Amino acid sequence: MVTATGTIPSDATDETVNNISHVYTSMSAAEAGASGATMMNTSDLKTNNLQLNIPAYYDNGPDTNSFTLAGYTTAKPNHIKMYAPDNIDTEVNLSQRHSGKWDDRKYSLVDAVQWYGLINLYYDPGFVEISGLQIENTFEAGNSSIQAIHFYVDDNSRVDVFNNIFRYSGDQQYFDDRYDAAIRLDNGSSGLAYMDMYIFNNIFYGWNSALTRGYNDSKLIGGIYNNTVYDLEDCSFYFGLGTTNFDFEIINNIAVNSAGTDYCTLPEEITTSYNLSSDTSALGTGSVHNAKVKFVDAYNKDFRLDENDTAARDAGTSNVSYNTEKDIQGTYRGGGWDIGADEIPVDFVSTICESTGAGGDCADMDYTTLATWESDVNPDLTSSETLVYSGSMTGTVDTGNSLDVYLNDSDTGTNVLVEAVTSDQLLIEDVIGGSAYLVVASGTQFRLSGGAENMWTVTGTGDDLGASARAVAKIDGVWTSADSRTDINGRETDIDNSVKIHTTDLARHKGKWTETAYRIEDTYSTGGVYNGMLNLIDENVYVYGLQINNLTDKTSSNVSGINTGARFSEIANNIIKADGLGDGDTSDGGISIREVNTSGKVNVYNNIVYGYGLGVFWWQDSLDVEANIYNNTILDSGQFAFRLGDGLDTLRLTLKNNIAQNSGDSDYFSDSDLAVYVNNIASDSTSPNDEFDNKVVIFVSTSTEDYHLSIFDIAAENTGVDLSKDSKLSFEYDIDGEARTQWDIGADEILAVEVQPAVTTVNPSTALGLDDGLVGYWTFDGPDIDWDNNLVYDKSGEGNNGVASGSPIAVNGKFGQAFEFDGIDDFIQVSDDTSLDISSEITLSAWVRPGDEDATNRVISKNDDAYELTVNADETVSFGINTWYGDADKTITSDIALIQGEWSHIVGIFDGDNLAVYVNNVSKVEDTAESSITLNNDELFIGRRLSAGREFSGRIDEVRIYNRALSSSELGTLYRKGQAVIQSNEHVYHNKGLVGYWSFDGPDMDWASTTAEVLDSSGYGYNGDLTGSYKAVRGKLGQGMHFNGTDTCIDLGTDFDISSMPFTISAWVYPENISDWGQIFSKRDGYGASSMRFNLAVTSVGSLVYQTGTEARDTTYDLPLNQWTHIALVPSSINTLLYVNGDLTNTVASTTLGTDAASVVNIGATDNCSDDFFDGSLDEIRIFNYALSASEIKSLYQSGKVEIVP
Repeated sequence: MVTATGTIPSDATDETVNNISHVYTSMSAAEAGASGATMMNTSDLKTNNLQLNIPAYYDNGPDTNSFTLAGYTTAKPNHIKMYAPDNIDTEVNLSQRHSGKWDDRKYSLVDAVQWYGLINLYYDPGFVEISGLQIENTFEAGNSSIQAIHFYVDDNSRVDVFNNIFRYSGDQQYFDDRYDAAIRLDNGSSGLAYMDMYIFNNIFYGWNSALTRGYNDSKLIGGIYNNTVYDLEDCSFYFGLGTTNFDFEIINNIAVNSAGTDYCTLPEEITTSYNLSSDTSALGTGSVHNAKVKFVDAYNKDFRLDENDTAARDAGTSNVSYNTEKDIQGTYRGGGWDIGADEIPVDFVSTICESTGAGGDCADMDYTTLATWESDVNPDLTSSETLVYSGSMTGTVDTGNSLDVYLNDSDTGTNVLVEAVTSDQLLIEDVIGGSAYLVVASGTQFRLSGGAENMWTVTGTGDDLGASARAVAKIDGVWTSADSRTDINGRETDIDNSVKIHTTDLARHKGKWTETAYRIEDTYSTGGVYNGMLNLIDENVYVYGLQINNLTDKTSSNVSGINTGARFSEIANNIIKADGLGDGDTSDGGISIREVNTSGKVNVYNNIVYGYGLGVFWWQDSLDVEANIYNNTILDSGQFAFRLGDGLDTLRLTLKNNIAQNSGDSDYFSDSDLAVYVNNIASDSTSPNDEFDNKVVIFVSTSTEDYHLSIFDIAAENTGVDLSKDSKLSFEYDIDGEARTQWDIGADEILAVEVQPAVTTVNPSTALGLDDGLVGYWTFDGPDIDWDNNLVYDKSGEGNNGVASGSPIAVNGKFGQAFEFDGIDDFIQVSDDTSLDISSEITLSAWVRPGDEDATNRVISKNDDAYELTVNADETVSFGINTWYGDADKTITSDIALIQGEWSHIVGIFDGDNLAVYVNNVSKVEDTAESSITLNNDELFIGRRLSAGREFSGRIDEVRIYNRALSSSELGTLYRKGQAVIQSNEHVYHNKGLVGYWSFDGPDMDWASTTAEVLDSSGYGYNGDLTGSYKAVRGKLGQGMHFNGTDTCIDLGTDFDISSMPFTISAWVYPENISDWGQIFSKRDGYGASSMRFNLAVTSVGSLVYQTGTEARDTTYDLPLNQWTHIALVPSSINTLLYVNGDLTNTVASTTLGTDAASVVNIGATDNCSDDFFDGSLDEIRIFNYALSASEIKSLYQSGKVEIVP
């Protein structure tokens, strides 16, 4: 605040102010009052040489007053600016602007308006700027003209609209025609010269059209640049009426998911280029068709680009006629512009390792401690002079060096100051004597003292040549000793230019404290607020996968693990403990949220915290802060697991899916009336969700600090709420990186199929001797279900198929897939057949996982007068024959009880003399007076008896019926097959850069589709149709797919593309016959054409070959027959690396990708499923848009090390 002469007013203080008194309470009132005597005292800006600024501030809700701006005389320099201020240095203490996503806590203009917009500009004024606003029309009625802004201005005018979010939240059925648009443009006079219009960096969604040009005869000058348009009823930009006189361009826009076409038909006079559409309507050079853009969270309307997007990232052009060098959030666009309103910064990645020999990428390590990285990489990340470049170093270039910029051996007169350097990236923080935002040409050299001995050479394309940066600390390798505490402090950041600290797979814990993983262990008790092991003082800091142990004697105060005062921070997947002595006091927080700036946001999820006075502690003096605390496990807190609020009724706090156990005082203490609580477990009576009081959670081993959920647990398993589409914080993985499928409460998700070390196991479908006498076998696996007709196929060969009634759910089973029965009306009915009318000997076998209902439930039943296998109310197991007749010696009951929520193998046998019942291969045998089983004509039931009743509650898998008594050794073999536990889920960190993933697992197959469909699990939706004769088989991980070598093929269509190198393709391969070529993955329409994109195949002599264009490269590796082999191929412009079973096997010369991006993609064949059919099985095919490191490939391989043999 300064006076007119530039001095500070005498009554001003330096006290922070978060509330500003406004002269006007709405933009409408400001527009009407600005020309009054107490303000400008004129409406003629041109004559009086004035500019009218109308800043918009958020108070406690939206501005609901639409208005018309009219009566002002303007000129090009004397315009009207309506905006949400965001510059905290020159405009406002706290930004009033959204951050690229609609924010109800920032200024918004919301109204229900028909025929007009919420902002209407009529005639003069003709020079207007609208920026940083959120505008929403909620009107719903038929035959409407629904708009956000309506320009009806004179010619010789100029309109700039940028950095806004426009949304329509009503029902799209009320749109009438293309004049229902977020922005409608008309002109009030005709015959005048021109109108300038620049529309850029805006986000539009829910409208009929983004922009419509209506009645307008003037020449239109300007352009539409870098907008993101989503979910339109019609098309994006319409220029249907008026003159065809244009000097206008439409460049770098995203338009996707429209009900009509993404782009309207445009006049030929408009220049178009580098636009993107989800159909083929994007026009112009460099435009992208059929694109699948990956947004941060399209479901929750967050249309910022995801960091793993490959469709829009670097796909735009900087060759535009108007300066739009920043994106909607103010992030500078780099050497490679992204298409759309958002620009993804480039990660400047520093590698932190204990030593160069620690594995992973540690051979090129940059720092040995987090503290030294913190000290070195500490720039103003938001500055236009902080830029990252790719390339290589000659000699030595160090932090603090001033480098001369040379191009073509000539000094350009520009100098840059080095902030930090790695083996392949240079970060600068200052530009002297040149453009602040310094994008250079490939080959530019940054020389120390003008010489060529010590310099950095910039190479690459796009953002390699200069880009805005995010600071990333990548902690890698094995750690034999602990790191020390540190503070993250001193940088300027924003939502894009942020700080990320994370561990790689190799350096990360395994969901429990791991002594060979990265960890911070230290003591610190100097007092004050920030005295934790890791203190997040900078804003916009994200911390993932650390281990933190505070060793301070807890008789001291403020003994903390992670402290955050960051305005925006995310703390996830960490293990935080306190091994210091004592119980801790009410200021000791495992995770402490302290003094976060007003309007901040903190996300805390998937953490395990134990041993602190307080598990999660909110000590928050500032108001209007959002905290989302989800799926954490907090144990053994001296005082409270959660202490939150302390009287702050304005706290916006949400707790979901948390576990609190064994706290000294109580598990939960909160004093905020605005908090939202969902499904939080307490071991006492203090859960904010009453139904989750007094729940004891069973962990794997509390004595060894293994707080994974036990398979015996029923309190947390499958009792959480699904957060994958949560509007405040969405995620899909647990602390181990395992996919959350049923949403357990706490940091861990129980694996539906457990992970075990490398073992050799038996394939249950091919074991010798166990098919003899088999008359009924129901696997419940995906290929054995006909969902269209609710048929459950019998695999015994007897044709005893069942019909599923009620609504049993297909779930992860003991082997592959099982059925879950609800205990009410779910069952399977099998028609009577002579093969099931067994009188002499019989064996009934099943894997069961009982639910929590204490009742007697039938597993297999052919009425009471024949045979049945039952789980009793006390969880014992009974097997009986002829029981209708009431004799006690016709039923035998086990001495062993099943455990609810745990898989058990149960068997009943009658050998003509004795009855036997087995539970997990432990037998009980008794004599019986019966010599045969009564025959009947009744149906067989699974999950119920003949008449309604005794419905089973829980899961059933692998049901078998034999017409003979299996021997004890055969039963042992059958039971031991269930001890081979197959790994089916893989680590989240394998999802980075994942653009295609076909697992072939049951949940990833759509057998009910007209043509069986293989689903893509990468999130991009590249699903494929199965053709020919195929069958799902037991794969390397879960389920695989068998290809017959004759006509089996997966047709992925033409959308999927590998557009540049490097990339990575990985797969598990099981060849059975190599008499001819067999394609693993192919994108081509004919062999030998220079346009052939890429294919990977096995030759007729067994060698692995890849081809691009007209060139083929033999890797010289021969795939072994009849066994699973993991292969990963990494082609780059320099060479191609082949990894086999996790190890680098060969390096061969690279080739250039073929030019045909529109060719068909096949798995298991090529040339549109017409040639080179693969003979054998494939599993877990993945494609990444970058070169995976050796450690990442090793991790991929290790996730499938369970060996399955026939």
